Amino acid sequence: MPEVLLRIQTDGTITPREALVTVCKQLVAMYGQLGREFQKELALRQYADQGEQAAGGGGGGGPPGAGPSGQNGF
Repeated sequence: MPEVLLRIQTDGTITPREALVTVCKQLVAMYGQLGREFQKELALRQYADQGEQAAGGGGGGGPPGAGPSGQNGF
């Protein structure tokens, strides 16, 4: 079974447990923001792709040479 061992050292103003809880909350908030930004970019990309298809483009929305998926083959 995989394990993770954390050694948390503080300056004594807070306990290691408080430090861990604070950092976990910050990480959750940061990943939440990242997820919202990703969703916004995805929606904008889909909107732009719909506009290109309606205009007869159909190029995939990527830079030249990126291939039909617009993601450099990935």
